[in-house]
Amino acid sequence: MLISDLNMPKMNGFELIRKIRVFSDVPILIMTAGSGSMGDDRAAAIDAGADSFLMKPFGLEELRARIKGLLPKPSCV
Repeated sequence: MLISDLNMPKMNGFELIRKIRVFSDVPILIMTAGSGSMGDDRAAAIDAGADSFLMKPFGLEELRARIKGLLPKPSCV
């Protein structure tokens, strides 16, 4: 699992997501304080290949729930 912010010094989060998706299907959770519209950032992150999105500030319980939701589910036999 990858957890990243959209705002980084050398590369934005959208570019990071696209580059990772070329070679991996690892679950990606994006979080940001957001400089633009929350809906625009969320849609752009999901369109780029993110699996989940959190807007700061968020509670630890929401973060825990999002992470749990992205982890692989045990197989039932």
